[in-house]
Amino acid sequence: MQGRVFHDLNFMEREGSGFDKIFEVLLAHGRSLPLLVEGPDSVHVTIQRRILKPEVIGLIAKANQSFKLTQRERICLGILALGDGLTAVGLAAQLELPGVDALKSWLGRLLEVGLVKAQGRTEAARAAASIVLMTPGLSVIVDAIKESRNIFQRMNSYAIYRITETLRVLLFMTLSILVFNFYPVTAVMIVMLALLNDGAILSIAYDHVLYKSQPEAWDMRTVLGVSTVLGVIGVVSAFGLFYLGERVFHLDRAHIQTLMYLKLSVAGHLTIFLTRTRGPFWSIRPARILWAAVLGTQVVATLIAVYGVFMTPLGWGWSMFVWGYALTWFLLNDRVKLLAYWILERRGAPSANGSGLLAQAK
Repeated sequence: MQGRVFHDLNFMEREGSGFDKIFEVLLAHGRSLPLLVEGPDSVHVTIQRRILKPEVIGLIAKANQSFKLTQRERICLGILALGDGLTAVGLAAQLELPGVDALKSWLGRLLEVGLVKAQGRTEAARAAASIVLMTPGLSVIVDAIKESRNIFQRMNSYAIYRITETLRVLLFMTLSILVFNFYPVTAVMIVMLALLNDGAILSIAYDHVLYKSQPEAWDMRTVLGVSTVLGVIGVVSAFGLFYLGERVFHLDRAHIQTLMYLKLSVAGHLTIFLTRTRGPFWSIRPARILWAAVLGTQVVATLIAVYGVFMTPLGWGWSMFVWGYALTWFLLNDRVKLLAYWILERRGAPSANGSGLLAQAK
């Protein structure tokens, strides 16, 4: 009957095997160890309701989230957290182990990853060595998780940006050749676009991001959906400029090629500021190195177009027109991006924000 009650209370996995589970659950909730009294044919378990250390709850949860601790490791961590450190003999006694050597299977990776530390350097002192909980070590682990999630967000931003740019450039060039029998950019222009683009996009590795509080996973539905929307809008804006240059301003094809080169370069780098955030482009301040990289490469691209390095000179007037055109579409694209995220999230895409253990650890 007692085993059935413990099972229903989530204290044991199956009848007759639940003492470790009792220890784990109580320690994870900051409570003291149970008092066990063995009778002739029964075991009486007394559980205290008072929480001794509320902070232990979050500590064990964070450590388990980071390292997927075993049940024995969680029990050891809880005992050490409640006891502010124990000798090896004392810890073995708490766990009712036959000796110190049996602790190895219980401490597991806690010593290896630095969550706990054994203070005692000689073999003779090993039994009396203190097993100390390393709280600063846990904060280092949390910082490492945060940084890994920052890196993931940067990778996610880069993936959306790269797919967007590939769709925008390839679709525009392919349709221009097939429909209008016109090469919008020369081979040299493509090389310069690639060099300047890669030089700037490397700086995204140092960009400011906001990580999620939950464990990260690729959401390819959102990545492909947003990048496709931005890529298609980019093609529309490119053909809009092509139409203005040929039908409205009656520019020759050589000048149109330089016009399109500068547009692809400027609009492409502005796209970086769209793909790096799920909210408005100003919602997260870009890193200085990203600002410097984008501004520097676009100054170079503009000077190349203005003075005609390996292409027909465009002049400052037309170059400023391209900048104004690209900035106008940039603001419009930001609204379209927000709409795309809203639609995808309403249809079941994961939310960008959340409240988890790392959010509480800030």
